[in-house]
Amino acid sequence: TAGSHVYHPYLCYFFTVTIISGRPQSRNLLQFRKIIKCTIPNSKPLNEYNGYGCYCGFGGSGTPVDDLDRCCQIHDNCYSESKSMADCTPIFDSPYTEFYSYSCENNVVTCK
Repeated sequence: TAGSHVYHPYLCYFFTVTIISGRPQSRNLLQFRKIIKCTIPNSKPLNEYNGYGCYCGFGGSGTPVDDLDRCCQIHDNCYSESKSMADCTPIFDSPYTEFYSYSCENNVVTCK
């Protein structure tokens, strides 16, 4: 039914373990999931987009298959570029451990 939520015990366990462990990719994966849910509310990003195309998920190479995959490529490229900036220190300013500030209104994400 519309608006109902199904919680899978394994998925809840996965999120709990990754949040507690503090793995940077997991924290950003959760933020990226929320951003996708903002723009596509009825989607299931972890199921539908992990491993999608050439860039959605861990790693990435090749030519993006469509606009969504291109968005994932841009996201990956931002991380790569920020790691090469002199002002970013690996421990304190790592793009993998930073939490990003954004708002979601009317299915539009605005970075702050």
